[in-house]
Amino acid sequence: MKGPIPILATIVVALLVPLKATLVVASPIRDQIGKRSCSASFEESCTANTGKIGRESCNANLACYANSGRLGNKSCDADQGCFQNRGSVQRNSCNDTAACASNAGRIGSSSCNAIGACVDNDFATIRDHSCNGISACDENTASIGRNSCNGVYACITNTTRIESNSCNGDEACNGEEADIAPSVGRHSCNGADACFNNTAPVGRDSCNGDSACLNNVTPIGDGMCDGNNVCAKP
Repeated sequence: MKGPIPILATIVVALLVPLKATLVVASPIRDQIGKRSCSASFEESCTANTGKIGRESCNANLACYANSGRLGNKSCDADQGCFQNRGSVQRNSCNDTAACASNAGRIGSSSCNAIGACVDNDFATIRDHSCNGISACDENTASIGRNSCNGVYACITNTTRIESNSCNGDEACNGEEADIAPSVGRHSCNGADACFNNTAPVGRDSCNGDSACLNNVTPIGDGMCDGNNVCAKP
């Protein structure tokens, strides 16, 4: 309360101190928002937030509307970036339009930075430096390793475990038209369309090259099919 101290100041201040403390405890939501976050300059940037938001985050229209999860520093700075997020987002992630809207999983640092990159990520874990590309991991339902699935539609509608350093390239492991492999090993399927519509397991260090294993239907072991179109099927 601002303004001059009234008469009987000692009594009034003695009454106000515990009241002020009670108000702070009773309204904890603002305490869960870091510095320079949820700017009032934007439309409903953090309206209905019940989660925890880090520093310098959620500064955009509806950026973290109805968020109930945990958001790291410098994240979700875009319109609807983490709209209705229920999961966790680490630092420097989800900084583009609707990048992580309706996310329910765990998103690592420096990930999902593109339009719709991780929309509707369904209780799955996306590791650091992954899923950076337009709709790269849209509707993902499985674990994605570090430094993976970077590219436009790289792992859209993915339903399988993808190891680290894999599926990097536009539509590298696009599974929209057919479920992709039961697993993709480390350092595999890197290149444009590298494992597009692949339906069989891919081992380590395999299928690296543009369309390397395009439309493949047979299991591929370790260290195989590296090169453009080398194991592609019609």
